[in-house]
Amino acid sequence: MTDSAYSPVIGRFLTYVTIDTQSKDGVDSHPSSRGQIRLAQMIQAELEAFGLKDEIKLFNDGSFAVVLPATAGLEKVPHVAFAAHLDTYFNFPGGATPIVHGPYSGGGIMLPNNNIIISDDDLSPFTGKRIITADGTTLLGGDDKAGVASLVTMIENILTANTPHGRLTFWFCVDEEIGQLDVNLLPIELVTSWDVLWTVDGEEIGTIDVGSFVCRKMEITFTGMDAHPGVGGKNLKPAHYAAAAFIARTANERPLPMETSGLEGFIYCPGVTASASEAKIFCMPRYFDTADSDDAAKDIIQIANDCAERFGVKVEIKDIPVTVNTRAAIDKALYLVSPGVIAHQKFCTHVTENDVRGGTDGGMINLMYPNLPAPNMGTGAKNLHGPLEFVVLEDLEQVPLILGEMISRYASFQAEG
Repeated sequence: MTDSAYSPVIGRFLTYVTIDTQSKDGVDSHPSSRGQIRLAQMIQAELEAFGLKDEIKLFNDGSFAVVLPATAGLEKVPHVAFAAHLDTYFNFPGGATPIVHGPYSGGGIMLPNNNIIISDDDLSPFTGKRIITADGTTLLGGDDKAGVASLVTMIENILTANTPHGRLTFWFCVDEEIGQLDVNLLPIELVTSWDVLWTVDGEEIGTIDVGSFVCRKMEITFTGMDAHPGVGGKNLKPAHYAAAAFIARTANERPLPMETSGLEGFIYCPGVTASASEAKIFCMPRYFDTADSDDAAKDIIQIANDCAERFGVKVEIKDIPVTVNTRAAIDKALYLVSPGVIAHQKFCTHVTENDVRGGTDGGMINLMYPNLPAPNMGTGAKNLHGPLEFVVLEDLEQVPLILGEMISRYASFQAEG
């Protein structure tokens, strides 16, 4: 049940964010959290109420898709896919109590709990607009329930207005935040029929991400031996010292996130668990160029081995590819992205094509389908992955309108070509 006091997309968003869909790294279940199943079932019930049944395709990881056949006569226009993910960031609580503030007139916004203030520096560009926040105890969940609410609203709009369209796919993903979009579970014949995939998972409305980081997840495990440091010190092999030395060296020898901007890359270690017996580090090399990413990975391996040797411990390194740079596929098919860019220009004052300092869902998909152009579009969500997150209400209301314009422009693609 959505909040009827607001427009459909806002009502859905305010409802969806109350469901805790925080993904859980390191678990065997798929999806990794029960909340994702609950939200998926809620959305599927909405879709069935629209009259959809056979169009809903369920996959083994808990994700699902809605596949709408082309309107008669539009079978040859591009098959456009859209994607948004149900889960929220794994490292901060979900299940928000949303608050609508505004219209914003200046100053910071203090949240009810934990003395958290969203600063005027973040909010000043949105004077006169309403701001949606959480209450300070959770993140809001705009990443990516703003995209999810927009896609569900777009489907309803298409069906209600009988909008002419080519073949369309709407993919509702799970466990995106832990890098586990399981593209392998999607029918190959479905994905290979897509001409372009738009992920609705960005921040500022009007910003279209056409390039992205090459992301890999490197898991480094040092295995040592604990012993009494006084009477058995010569038997001590401290895995946690090796981990500390590793982090110190990467920080000294490679750029850090707070030292870089633009197209500059970095290495970051967002998490470590450590004892003398075992220490595990999650390491993130982030570069736009594949060769630079490979060089960083070689450095990480060398530093890890050096630190293991220094403290007499064993080391195991897992190097897991997560995303590639989406620009490679997009640059070869700009004509397929152009209708979406033009649609944005109708509704947004400023439209920017951007190289985002992060990975995108499209970058994950390009690992398996390297020639599929997969740009990412913004929803009005800001300060993601923490309690300072907010969504600009009026910007989110524009997203289903932009999507509708995109679908209409792709439907006339033949005539324009």
